[in-house]
Amino acid sequence: MTDLLNFWGTRGSLPAPRIASDIYAKDYALLEKFAAQCSRTKQVPDVARFLADDCRFYEKSTFGGNTSCAELVLGEERFVFDMGSGARLLGNSLMAEMFVKGGIRATFLLSHTHWDHIQGFPFCVPLFINKNQGIKNSFTIFGGSNYMEETENCLRQQMEYRVFPVTWEYLKHINNELLTHTIGDMEKFSIGVVDVFTRMLNHPGGSLGYRLSHKGKVIAYTTDNEPFDRLTPHPPLVQLAQDADVWITDCQYSWETYTGELGGVCRMGWGHSYPLAVAMTAIKARVKKVVLFHHDPASTDEQIAYMADEVRQELDYREASDIIVCAAYDGMQIVL
Repeated sequence: MTDLLNFWGTRGSLPAPRIASDIYAKDYALLEKFAAQCSRTKQVPDVARFLADDCRFYEKSTFGGNTSCAELVLGEERFVFDMGSGARLLGNSLMAEMFVKGGIRATFLLSHTHWDHIQGFPFCVPLFINKNQGIKNSFTIFGGSNYMEETENCLRQQMEYRVFPVTWEYLKHINNELLTHTIGDMEKFSIGVVDVFTRMLNHPGGSLGYRLSHKGKVIAYTTDNEPFDRLTPHPPLVQLAQDADVWITDCQYSWETYTGELGGVCRMGWGHSYPLAVAMTAIKARVKKVVLFHHDPASTDEQIAYMADEVRQELDYREASDIIVCAAYDGMQIVL
């Protein structure tokens, strides 16, 4: 398999689908921009070229509204970071491969078990394919910390019959293999030939960050973390992101939103990061590419794009413009 990253859900806290008025406003602004260019140049531009060359991503598309779920394929192994509502799209994408191969193998790495990181688990279709159909799926889930119940208990509780029609016990019964492991800070283990290392991050209730290494490639995943100081990177965060080819990290708020200057609600202590802290950690850890993740549900597409611009500006100011920055969107793919 080709080494790649697929992003199926990139929002934080809760799903945030765009509504009709959002799409109308975006389309109207795009048509106005197209009309203005026609008027200025006295000719009708090629539409595909106009969209590719003259429009920013947020003007013509959306970062999406599903909560955290990213798929990483390294060698023969498939990893899934978190199981927010994006896990439904992930599951749909795997169905054809599952039936062709007679089963798939995946390792789920949970940062923590707040709802936005597990709510898509009961809607991931491959989990519901009965082993008696001849499908030999193998799913292993790692997660939890010293500050939470065991991972399996958290997943079971959101599938209790009073709140969901299919129970955890039923899934365990019909699956060929469905295993869970509760892990904590500074754990080291291997899945196939991929080495995994964890650190505990600063988030209410705790959140695990992951560093995966395979044949010289390093991918770090550190959602739901809050800086202790905006100019001094947190050592565990740097340890995970050190020399990473791709660092996927929380950047939920702008500084103004984080401090309450914008909106009037201070979000300090809520467990999330902002552009300056991301830039300082990227420089300290010497990462190659930063992927901003866990976008606030209240942020517009333009605001998310602006936060990516802020990170780039901070890097440019500190002569680190060689670090690539992008904001993740639902459906984004990165070939490693």
